[in-house]
Amino acid sequence: MFVFRFALSLALLAVTLAAQGTWIRRYSDPSPPSRYGHAMAFDSHRQVTVLFGGSAGPGALLRDTWEWDGRNWSRRVVAGTLPTARAFHCLAYDAHRKVVVLYGGATANGRPQHMDTWEWDGKAWTKKSTGSGPLSPTAMSGAAMVYDPVSRQMILFGGRSRTVLATNETWAWSGSRWTRLKTPSGPSARTDFAMSFDRLRQVVMLFGGVSAGKLVNDLWEFDGLTSTWAQRTSSSSWPSARIGPMAFAYAEHRRKLFLHGGRDLGGPLRDTWEWDGRRWIEMVPVSASPSGRYGHAAVFDAGQIECVAFGGNLGVLGGKGSNETWSYRGPELGMYQRFGKGCMGTKGPLSLEVLAPPVTGNPLAFEIKNALPNALGGVMFAPFSRWLKLPSTNCMVYAVSNSVLPFKVDSAGRGRAQIKLPFSRWVVGMEFYNQAIIIDRSANTVGIVTSNAGWGVVGW
Repeated sequence: MFVFRFALSLALLAVTLAAQGTWIRRYSDPSPPSRYGHAMAFDSHRQVTVLFGGSAGPGALLRDTWEWDGRNWSRRVVAGTLPTARAFHCLAYDAHRKVVVLYGGATANGRPQHMDTWEWDGKAWTKKSTGSGPLSPTAMSGAAMVYDPVSRQMILFGGRSRTVLATNETWAWSGSRWTRLKTPSGPSARTDFAMSFDRLRQVVMLFGGVSAGKLVNDLWEFDGLTSTWAQRTSSSSWPSARIGPMAFAYAEHRRKLFLHGGRDLGGPLRDTWEWDGRRWIEMVPVSASPSGRYGHAAVFDAGQIECVAFGGNLGVLGGKGSNETWSYRGPELGMYQRFGKGCMGTKGPLSLEVLAPPVTGNPLAFEIKNALPNALGGVMFAPFSRWLKLPSTNCMVYAVSNSVLPFKVDSAGRGRAQIKLPFSRWVVGMEFYNQAIIIDRSANTVGIVTSNAGWGVVGW
């Protein structure tokens, strides 16, 4: 029985195929004023993105609360006590307790003097901790915090305090108290980096920032169950060193981490990258995309199935804030590109062609040509490409997999294989490799002939 599995990681070939991403500018009236250094979190229970605070310019800190429902922004008028104005603070959603948690931040003079912990339940802010004493993180800004659903706690790392330029401490918030985690090793002390939770691999991911006065571009993962950090490396292309805050979120529908912007010594950056668990892939925008910026924030909106980014600093120094809202979906249009060569069979080089780009809800059909008449064959589907040469032949295997769609060649040497893609946004952006293979005992000593291969992305 054929099982068609769209796996969720992409290994680039020796010759990289261009990966395309779709950015869409969103408009709303009202909208949060221009700002940078704010923080956002997605409340999956109420299906809204929560935004708090930030800076409207030097010395002009904000303390407003906004929510994005996927179409419009609305300012929440909050009664009672709420957090003081701040920027470069942390915000994350606790899915178990159904509250947004806020920690730390900088004051108007830029000093990290906030060490308080707050919670937002959709109606009111509640102070949970003043942060005093040795059992809490010191006052910090430029740190990062994410929720780990496996260990059911907030993970906080790094940042700068009033007495330390940068720290490498790892802390956990249980909902009632802070605990410093003992980690045998980990990232160097740093500030203004990015963190997000990889739901597929069940680890916290950390990227970039500034450490010991230098911009860095290292990538780390944290296992909340074992309290261990591990550095990730790859021989593929890699985002340049940069300082944040930057847009960094886990795109659940693509099972990949999404990165945009930041700043290096030359100014704000506008590149977009995806991390698939094995390597970085730079995404080429197919339409208008955000200009270079840093100090912005991004989350994955599970209701709209897209990443949402807001605001940011458009300048190098000072404060030139933005009030733009953008959404990122990765590849939207169905794409298919052929690569490699089919090996010589009895009737010529075996050829595999797609009849229409892969689109959700539509048939995905392939035509096989130059095959041995009446032969049996199959189209293999794989999540990545692995180049292998069949022994004693000139045949290359580009897509090794046990997921095979069978077909039979007609008397004219042609075959056709087809499967219907499910109609769901969750398959949009999923990538695959495929290749045809037929039995041709007179072609070579192995008795197998392979076609060229293809790389596809499911579109909407």
